[in-house]
This record gives sequence, C-alpha cells and structure tokens, in this order.
Amino acid sequence: MMSAQPVYSCVRDLNVNNQRGIHARAAAQLVALTRSYRSRITISNGRESVSDLSIMNLLLMNVPYGSEVRVMATGLDAENAIEAVADLFEKKFFEEEFAPANRSCG
Repeated sequence: MMSAQPVYSCVRDLNVNNQRGIHARAAAQLVALTRSYRSRITISNGRESVSDLSIMNLLLMNVPYGSEVRVMATGLDAENAIEAVADLFEKKFFEEEFAPANRSCG
C-alpha cells in the first residue's frame, strides 16, 4: 500500500514596493519563477484572486505600488515557492537594475 505524500500550505502577505507595481516585466518574472515550482500558487489583492498565473491575469489584477498581496502556495515545495516569491518582491523585481542613470546637462 502506498502512503500519500504530505501536502503543505503556506501563506504570506507581501508589499509591492517597486515603483511600477506589478507591470508587464514584473508579471513575467513572477510567472517564470512560479512555474519552476510544483505547488499551486495563488495571488490575491483583496478584491480578486488569480491561481492560473499568467502575465495577463496578473496585469488585470491592477496591483500598483504600495499594494499588499497575499500569496498562497499548496504542494510539496510550498514553503520554498513562497520564500522565492517573497525574495522577488523584496528585491523589487530587480527594477533598480533597469532604471536609467540620472544625468544632468551642463
């Protein structure tokens, strides 16, 4: 008789601290990251939830700077998935790397 594998669930509330919120580039990064995990990942902004993570679904949620989202993961690697998503949010989707340098004309 095969024993069932345990299923884990994790939830984390995250702040959107990048200046552009969840825009196309941030959504693409989030989708790519979550697809590398086997857990089912859901993101909610308090008004709606998206569990079929796609760039379009995330953009339609309209999550601007300063928003809070709840990320839920269910599966064998749920904890690792939540940690990776939280890290992406904490790093502000690497937007500082893409920001143009301030230049002054003299």
